[in-house]
Amino acid sequence: MVYHIGVVERVYPCNGDDVISAEDSTEARVWMWDENLMILKVHPSIADKIKEGDYVLADYYPSSEDAPNLRRVITKILRGKAGEEAWRKFKDYHKKKSRTTTTTQVPYG
Repeated sequence: MVYHIGVVERVYPCNGDDVISAEDSTEARVWMWDENLMILKVHPSIADKIKEGDYVLADYYPSSEDAPNLRRVITKILRGKAGEEAWRKFKDYHKKKSRTTTTTQVPYG
């Protein structure tokens, strides 16, 4: 399994005051550790528990062996020290990786 950590910026419940949905699913706008901003489906068993500011793990494993599509479903909420520590570890890794990455400019023409 492959998981990515993120922080919930906004929750879109299936039946909210400012959300009208054709499905019974909840989604969340999430800042990922690698600075990507995504809207991810929230697993139904934790949909009523997720809130803004939560650290979450998103399942990025392929949906099946035959299909390369990734699931991208929030499957776990990490609160308190567990979430803060995981977030900090991945963000530190990303900063370190970004500093060591060099770009090569290829001339056109």
